[in-house]
Amino acid sequence: MRINCRGEEEMMASDKYPIIDGHRQDHAELFRKLHTLEGVLLSASSNTALRELQTFRQAFLNHIEHEDARVASWHRIQSISPDSPD
Repeated sequence: MRINCRGEEEMMASDKYPIIDGHRQDHAELFRKLHTLEGVLLSASSNTALRELQTFRQAFLNHIEHEDARVASWHRIQSISPDSPD
């Protein structure tokens, strides 16, 4: 996750993604949730741990589906050269 986020943030910086700060904040929030999940997994009952894991999974999938898709679209647009037939 760290490698993915780092590479994504480097790409956004290179493309001059206009809302990079908000996306970085989203990544930071995911890492906070992951850290909380780690504590729960190490100390909680299996039911609580499973619930927390499902919550994190949904947050991560939502991020990929919405925010990362927006970044990917921006990157594709920025990567098209003026001479491209696209």
